[in-house]
Amino acid sequence: SLLAGQTMEPEQQSVEIGNINEDNSPDKIDDKQGIDVNYSMGDHNHINKGSDDGVGVSSPNKKLISDSNASSTDDSVLSKTRSSTAIHALSDEQSITPKVSFLFVLFGLGPSWLLSDAMFIQIPYWQNRQPEGLTLANKMTISGIMPLVTVIPIYFIIVNNIGNDKLSFRKLSYVLIIIQIISSFMISLAWPLTIGNISIIIHLVTFTSSFVGHMMLFAIVPWVTSINHKLSAPILTGTNLGTLCCAVTGLVQRPGDDDDPLFGPGIFYMLWIFMFLMCLGVFVYLDIKYLKDIEIALQKHGRTKNQINILKRRDKYNNSNCPMFQMMLSSFSLPLWWKEIWKFAALNAYIQLVTWVFIRSTIPFAVRNASTDSQGDNTETEQYAIELSYMAVLLGSVLSIFVKMVKHKHFWYLIGVYSIFALVFLIIAVDGGGLWVFWGSGPFVVILVFCMRFIDGYMSPLIYENIAISYPNKAHEMNQWISATAAIVAFVGVWITYLLVQYHATD
Repeated sequence: SLLAGQTMEPEQQSVEIGNINEDNSPDKIDDKQGIDVNYSMGDHNHINKGSDDGVGVSSPNKKLISDSNASSTDDSVLSKTRSSTAIHALSDEQSITPKVSFLFVLFGLGPSWLLSDAMFIQIPYWQNRQPEGLTLANKMTISGIMPLVTVIPIYFIIVNNIGNDKLSFRKLSYVLIIIQIISSFMISLAWPLTIGNISIIIHLVTFTSSFVGHMMLFAIVPWVTSINHKLSAPILTGTNLGTLCCAVTGLVQRPGDDDDPLFGPGIFYMLWIFMFLMCLGVFVYLDIKYLKDIEIALQKHGRTKNQINILKRRDKYNNSNCPMFQMMLSSFSLPLWWKEIWKFAALNAYIQLVTWVFIRSTIPFAVRNASTDSQGDNTETEQYAIELSYMAVLLGSVLSIFVKMVKHKHFWYLIGVYSIFALVFLIIAVDGGGLWVFWGSGPFVVILVFCMRFIDGYMSPLIYENIAISYPNKAHEMNQWISATAAIVAFVGVWITYLLVQYHATD
């Protein structure tokens, strides 16, 4: 039978229910149990608000128990199923020692936004030398968002049709780190190459490095958070620490100094190859020490529910004209548990849209409109706005390790403050009439950007962590969905920003 109702010993703290027939055909439920268990995955999910972790079980007809005489036995099985988590070396909070946290901070340097952020640090240098000029930042933002409609959908199709337990996130981490190393070589050696009015290598590396950054949010962070919710802050601190190193190096280099930058982009990007190699070494150690065994434990724990879900999906679309296409299309359907976390999803989407699309694309224009320079241009102020903002992200993520926000209303209070900063900044970016030119207007813009990035760095890890605490058995899928929602919103926002930037660039 599909579900045999078999439970493991209590001391193992995990439940494995059912076996899959060799012919891969879904069968009926064992009559002894009298229940139909539909594990919460994708569009077949339903949240039971009464459960401790927010994950419920439901049948298609919303009837859990058909035999009243078996109710006590069934309740026991369901209770264990809802509360069970995979037991491994890092599953309890005490196992996350300072050493483990530090190792995950170093691991976070690799499959991260580090190189993508480093690309934008060189904009003050490039916009005076590359054909795109002031519009380079916005066009690079478009290059960075393109993985969302090219490569990332393939990942979601794979995950939703084979299950997270079939995908090795360890091996994926290796691939992402190697992509960072190759991309660093490419941009350091060939950044001046252009085709027509397009800086082709700059845009290509922006694409590959942003792909790695998106995969960090869609795959690596949810995976690490599913290992232990306390690891979300260290790995995000790692990626922000790498960005800080880029920012400090940029301050030393002075890319906005037209006359005499200390060194060029080639040397700047060569430096990060050594950091990625160090990260690769740390990940090899983590893999041998912990992650290989942990992945086996997580896969064993999640295998049954993923097999059940996939079989039901196949059965559901069997009668359609194109079953495979319908299954792939369902990978992007709205999960039934979205109402439980939509506020966090909207919060995250909003802050990522404003911070990493609107603000990033319009910094050159805000600096120009607040510049006291007679030509309305100040690349030195621009370099400080970009580089100090990355420091702010790191400081915010470090603060999130020690200062938590338990009450949801505190998130909304903080986002209100953030919105005030963002509104003032965007007004400066679009108003070229000289209203915002005053003594100290340049540092004022830098402070605005710093404050917004600080709030982003503080709130982002806490959003993922709150989801992992509230829904431990569904943290991976829910955090993936939250990241995907933010990415879709950002993709739409990029094109809106592009039209506005093109208009103001010719104004």
